[in-house]
Amino acid sequence: MSPAPQPRLRECRDCGQFQIVPPLPPAASAHCLRCDAVLRRTHRDPLWTQFALNLTALLLLLIAVPSVLMLVSTAGQVHVADMFSGPIGLDQHGLWELAAVVLFTTVAAPALKVGCMLYVLIGLRLPYPPRHIRTVFAWVQRLRPWSMIEVYLLSVFVAYVKLRAIVFIQIGVALYALGALLLTMIAADFMRDAQFVWEEMERRGIPRDKVDHAAVAATAVQDGMIGCDTCGLVCLAVDDRARCPRCDFRLRHRKPNSVALTWALGIAAAILYVPANV
Repeated sequence: MSPAPQPRLRECRDCGQFQIVPPLPPAASAHCLRCDAVLRRTHRDPLWTQFALNLTALLLLLIAVPSVLMLVSTAGQVHVADMFSGPIGLDQHGLWELAAVVLFTTVAAPALKVGCMLYVLIGLRLPYPPRHIRTVFAWVQRLRPWSMIEVYLLSVFVAYVKLRAIVFIQIGVALYALGALLLTMIAADFMRDAQFVWEEMERRGIPRDKVDHAAVAATAVQDGMIGCDTCGLVCLAVDDRARCPRCDFRLRHRKPNSVALTWALGIAAAILYVPANV
């Protein structure tokens, strides 16, 4: 028999407030009392829904990658563009670093994100799930910002608008597949209940250290409490080298040098904005 759901102490990712989230029924949500951000949103049958959406995304990606993106015809010459044409062109002009970034964010990162999520979902259905799926799922969370299908589609749309006035452009199958892939990945991200996946791993005994959520929720908030950046578990860290007992990633009270890095990256982006557009 499965244990009864327990209240969980959660840290708001937006304002940092610690608060207790009670067990939620399906299709419910809990909001932060201070900033009204969503602390937890549950869905009906989250594992199978996630499996269907991610499997669809993988199939669409397999269709989009080898297919024709656009066919450009001018002065009797026909050029066929696919998802590798941009990186190949950048590499031919000596910009192999930028080509690698474009290839990673448009092909590799989405494929890894979807593939890792399917691996985790299949692993949770096995009689004896492998323990390393907690690390794989943690990397799904970290790959999410690097999957930039929407940015790639925006750039293709800009190129289409600028070129259609001077050349003949025919849209290929890959563009339709990428549009469907974008919608599918948005739906998968919206429907993903990451906390349910972590709780399912706990129920299956994947983390070696058992977490007593009831005891943590009953404890008054202390100065040493940290919300894990990866899995969201709130725990009491002894020192800066402590690791999360659920996902095994390092715990930290604050991102090191976050203000200085934000200033540096913001200024660099403002400086690069002008030559990038010119």
